[in-house]
Amino acid sequence: MSVALSVHAPGEVRHSLEAQYVGSMERSLLDDVTLCASEVVTNAVQHSGRPQGDELTVQTTVVDGVLRVEVTDKGEGVDELEARSIDPPSGLGYVDTLSDRWSSRVNDSFHVWFEIDVVFRDTLYRAQPDARLAVTFGSPHPALCNARRFYGVTDPSGGSS
Repeated sequence: MSVALSVHAPGEVRHSLEAQYVGSMERSLLDDVTLCASEVVTNAVQHSGRPQGDELTVQTTVVDGVLRVEVTDKGEGVDELEARSIDPPSGLGYVDTLSDRWSSRVNDSFHVWFEIDVVFRDTLYRAQPDARLAVTFGSPHPALCNARRFYGVTDPSGGSS
């Protein structure tokens, strides 16, 4: 998918991913994917140095048990992108906390990607759901719970995080 680089881009990407994957992905996995994608897109909007309206692409794939989301902007990027805050998480710290792997690369444009290990049963599920629940809902980090509330994310038992 392509969106225009703007303050509205994170919301557009969240809504597009929701529409594309609702019903084919476990709810909590979809919540994590939309939250991580939104944070990566927000990072591109704030730090790419590109003008409003520039193209931003988001590609999602599921191959060999790995769900991958890659966000590409035309900015110069950096050699090694790092999360500024992991404890408590914020921004890319959420990506670090909720994904199994993430990184960036420069190749004529700037690419930031994250991966989540998944398994397919009638829908996609996390390959290691217990680890995810311990990190997100058992986390002592109120910042993660606040971000999940901001995005309207609910826990697997049906209550708000």
